[in-house]
Amino acid sequence: MEQNTSKTKRSVYADKISEKTGWTHEQALNELRYADSLGIKRSLYYKLNGYEWTHRDLDALAYEMQQKETREQDSIEEDISVIMKDTGCSQDEAAENLRRRTTYKLLKRTFTANGCHLMNDAELEAFAEKREKRLDMTERIAGSAVLTRNDPQIAELYGLALPARKQRINEAVSLYKGDIDESLRLSIASDMDYLNLKYGLFFKEYFLYGLENKTRREIEAFIPNAGRKDYLRKLNSPRGFIICRNKALSYEHLAPLYKRDLVEINGEEDYQTAVSFIRQHGDFVFKPLDQSFGKGIRRICTDGRMDAEKTAAELIKEVPFVLEETIIAEESIRSLHPASLNTIRVTTYLDDDGSVKIHLPFFKIGQKDSFVDNGGSGGIFALIDAGTGTVISNGKDERNIIYGRHPDTGVQLKGFRIPEWESLVGFAEEAAHMFPDVRYAGWDMALSEDRGWLVVEVNCRTQFYGQQMCDEIGKKEDLENLINWNRIKDTEDGFDEIWQTIDRY
Repeated sequence: MEQNTSKTKRSVYADKISEKTGWTHEQALNELRYADSLGIKRSLYYKLNGYEWTHRDLDALAYEMQQKETREQDSIEEDISVIMKDTGCSQDEAAENLRRRTTYKLLKRTFTANGCHLMNDAELEAFAEKREKRLDMTERIAGSAVLTRNDPQIAELYGLALPARKQRINEAVSLYKGDIDESLRLSIASDMDYLNLKYGLFFKEYFLYGLENKTRREIEAFIPNAGRKDYLRKLNSPRGFIICRNKALSYEHLAPLYKRDLVEINGEEDYQTAVSFIRQHGDFVFKPLDQSFGKGIRRICTDGRMDAEKTAAELIKEVPFVLEETIIAEESIRSLHPASLNTIRVTTYLDDDGSVKIHLPFFKIGQKDSFVDNGGSGGIFALIDAGTGTVISNGKDERNIIYGRHPDTGVQLKGFRIPEWESLVGFAEEAAHMFPDVRYAGWDMALSEDRGWLVVEVNCRTQFYGQQMCDEIGKKEDLENLINWNRIKDTEDGFDEIWQTIDRY
């Protein structure tokens, strides 16, 4: 009976899909069966307009769903391993110890990070009571519109913070402020804790945006990195998110914008593909498929045909990944830092009327021996005037160091003119129209030596560090005016279920 009911529901969805697509009933059923085989519910498939997705898109969606489940299971296993190592107990005993977090309503990440597994029940109960007191105080204080930042309650709130949180805060203070007076350290740490709870501002944002000396109004003008999702979920579809998450899938959908060869390597079965690519392109770039923020990316130069098999055999051990042709930057851009590509983050907004606006572009420049120009890898950011393509700020990196000139080459940053800027604007408009699934997209674009402007990659969840840290001015009002936030903020996209299933950032 249950099986017949399942078939009936599938048939109902098949009828709906046939009406929308013109497929036969059997074609629609086959597509639903394919989604079922991937673990994608029929209701979710229909809600996402899965019939407009390619099988590769659906495969990538299923992979993201599985990855989230895997991460959650891995987290539990890591906690159990920590408990076994710290206490010398068995795996079953460690699992039982970990289950105590449920009794005391503690999150998984809270339990071992704060040494709860080493506490007896009385100590754990006291710990949980302290945490509840902080949560109650957080709700009261963070919701207050009249509390001044030097209010003694803020220091009291920080005093109730869990040990692991205090450690992260103090590590950030040490990184950005060095060795300072203890009373000043406590004041800054308390302020960081409060602004994180009230506005969602990450600890490093406190220093990169110069929040220590800013007024409440100035602080409220910033887009917190954690809060960017509120905007981007309204503008960008889950399909766009899935495509951007997968470098090979992005290439499939947007190949004309990449202007170079790229192959995806998932296992031993792709060995010959890797060998052929390496033989054809002895100088190429390796990019892991499951990494972000420039992690794991490296340039590889082989000695020719004889190294192809050996190189491929070594790389296969690191699947999944993609291999790309190396891009050689245009001469003047290369002169800033020859070891890296030095890309432009061009953010495009595709408006309701089909027009494209270039929003808050900035330069990303590598330094030292780094091949990548990402902020997390030491990249220097500098703001660009969208109208002229001129750099309008000094450079700044995520260590909070300001640069008038590039530290390696001595090239002055402010005033530098990006070559062929008008061509870039036209190319960015073309890219935005080609990818309407992501109405607000962060394109990393490079001016190549021989192929003009091209896409390095596209980001569905573009961050706002570069746009706000260089001049330490918040851009929230600018963004909200651009996207008509007051009109769209309360609209329902119906995608809450899928965001909860796949979203990791």
